[in-house]
Amino acid sequence: MKHTKGPWIAKGFSVTKSNGFKITQQRPAGAGDWEGVDRIWEADAKIIAAAPELLEACIDLKARLSLAYGLDRADMEVMEHAQAIIDKATK
Repeated sequence: MKHTKGPWIAKGFSVTKSNGFKITQQRPAGAGDWEGVDRIWEADAKIIAAAPELLEACIDLKARLSLAYGLDRADMEVMEHAQAIIDKATK
């Protein structure tokens, strides 16, 4: 599965590329602020915008851990978790 390459930028409720291409908009058009929901939509946009970098960090982490010797159980669990995230994002 391919995704639009980053970096992505959160601008209010929207996530765009630097060229203005819209990735997503979290807040429905015409929706009002229902007891702080705007803050949640803005936070969601920020985490969505970070997705390409988070995926890259997981790939880098797994690659570095796979080169390490003497991994303990906790290290192996982190490596498995990183792989699960990579799979979730790419398959």
